[in-house]
Amino acid sequence: MHHSPERSRRQQLVRLLAYALRHHPDDFGVSLTPAGWTDLEQFIEQIQRLPKFSSITVDEVEQLLRTSSGQRFELAGSRIRARYGHSVPGIVTGEEREPPERLFHGTSSTSLAHIQSAGLQSMGRCLVHLTSDLSYACRVAGSETSQPLVLRVAARRAHAAGVVFLQASHHVWQTTAVPVTFLTTLLQVGDHAGGIGHPTPSAE
Repeated sequence: MHHSPERSRRQQLVRLLAYALRHHPDDFGVSLTPAGWTDLEQFIEQIQRLPKFSSITVDEVEQLLRTSSGQRFELAGSRIRARYGHSVPGIVTGEEREPPERLFHGTSSTSLAHIQSAGLQSMGRCLVHLTSDLSYACRVAGSETSQPLVLRVAARRAHAAGVVFLQASHHVWQTTAVPVTFLTTLLQVGDHAGGIGHPTPSAE
């Protein structure tokens, strides 16, 4: 399938924003606040150093974020940030809230043994990422591995036990870790019929 030049440019820009605002701000000579913010105009000036984006404007970035359905990035006044997904140490985003009864986490079947032992850990990211949208969790799992797996998190029970949850967008939630007692193996994504996988020893 061939994408239009405009769509391809938008996709390239989204990947660039994720690379810079989640993982490698130093590559662009910008710094992030502890909540992930950086100055938009200064950031655009750095992006313009790249030949492919030499003509990029603040208006183009603002338009991209206004029309994007993913809520991956956020503007506030003269600042921009990624809402979630950071690997830069010390970045914490989202508002502390009581979560829904259940959340989901897309991962790989090859990680299951470790998760059953240690629970969900942030690994290379600052925080564990969860979602209230099961289909989104399936897409994440399917894009990350050839052996996708979705876990169900008993989020309300975990919250009552002291686990802090941060809401980063309308469907993305974050936390530092989820103990195994609140996890259930829900779905082998490859089983498109929606078969239930084997539960962890601590299944609900």
